[in-house]
Amino acid sequence: MNLLVILLISLLVGMASWLCVLRRELAQLKDKLQCDVVHRMGELQAQNARLIERVEQAEAATKAKSAFLASVSHEIRSPLNAILGMAHLMRRAGTTPHQTGQLDRIDCAARYLLAVLGDVLDLSKIEAGKLVLESRDFRLSDMIDSVVSVIGDSMAAKGVAFRVAMEDMPEFLRGDDTRLSQALLNYLSNAAKFTDSGSVTLSGRVEARDAAGFVLHFQVVDTGIGISPGHLPHLFQPFEQAEGSTTRRFGGTGLGLSVTRKIVEAMGGEVGAESVPGRGSRFWLTVNLQQGAETQAIPAVHSVTEEMLVRHFHGTRVLLVEDEPLNQEVALELLRDVGFEPDLAVNGIQAVEMGLTGAYAVILMDMQMPIMDGVEASRALRAGGCNASIVAMTGNALADDRIRCTEAGMDGFMTKPVEPEELFATLLRCLSGRQAV
Repeated sequence: MNLLVILLISLLVGMASWLCVLRRELAQLKDKLQCDVVHRMGELQAQNARLIERVEQAEAATKAKSAFLASVSHEIRSPLNAILGMAHLMRRAGTTPHQTGQLDRIDCAARYLLAVLGDVLDLSKIEAGKLVLESRDFRLSDMIDSVVSVIGDSMAAKGVAFRVAMEDMPEFLRGDDTRLSQALLNYLSNAAKFTDSGSVTLSGRVEARDAAGFVLHFQVVDTGIGISPGHLPHLFQPFEQAEGSTTRRFGGTGLGLSVTRKIVEAMGGEVGAESVPGRGSRFWLTVNLQQGAETQAIPAVHSVTEEMLVRHFHGTRVLLVEDEPLNQEVALELLRDVGFEPDLAVNGIQAVEMGLTGAYAVILMDMQMPIMDGVEASRALRAGGCNASIVAMTGNALADDRIRCTEAGMDGFMTKPVEPEELFATLLRCLSGRQAV
């Protein structure tokens, strides 16, 4: 009996000792787990902090890139505005055939630089996911006519036949006609560049139709130098071009076709190309467009706008806000040509002081200026009760710039280089609206 008690006591002591060891091990395990959790939480917090830092760096880089592109756009477009404007004024004043040819070459070179800048800005918008398509009714024949008017002369000068064949296409459509015409012009510009003889044909047909609208198929066929099979699969990638010898001969950035592909994909379509070296190429695209409502035909003669300004608004006072001397000279001369009485402000402070006098029907406002920029000046004018039409006339061409101008109370937005026809049409629209009121 005593032996049994002793055994039980020994067993209980052993169990107690084992339980103490178990508690100690459990406590150690708990401490280790807590340390592991704290360490892991620290690692997760560090990773999260690094991710937040990278996101902030990416956002800062995006903002810096946008600011850089806006600055580049302004710094290139402003002198281009002066170059094209001076060439226009020289033509208006009368030139010899030889001088006209020189002006044409100046105009062509400036517009090529403008097209390169446009491709760079478009690609930036696309990469940032900011390519926004508009939706409006348009007449297809008007869009085709505008495309032909841009590219037709360059082909005629080379003796290349240019044909247009639209097969049973709808007359009115709804979508972004500006972007569609840009895509077609990219195709046609390449065809014109690489075709020295023969023909270029722009054709279109309805590929499918349903209650939602149409799938339209456009193609550009040329008899130019063609493209080697090895380069075809890469043509629609950014910065891709044909082989080096072709690039050296014809130039180009390799952005146009990439921009075209992105525009077409945004419009629910596809792009493609076929080519035989030495025999020509066929570039095609499809787009989804809706049935559009009837719209008025675009007037063919731009001089009508100038005549209406001279007849109905002669003597109208306009304030030009511009800090660059050459752009001042061009704009003031154009305004005087249609009978306006323009005054000049060289910065935002002067613009506010002069604009608040109530003497001006329209204020043409640059954005980037010393002392006070155009956006801040517009806000001050509206806050001070100025009811003149304020129109941005600026080298800033990004969508955010347009939004900033609208939020500041501006009524319109023109990107430099401003075509005289666009300037006159904008002025007529502003003044006609005021007259109606």
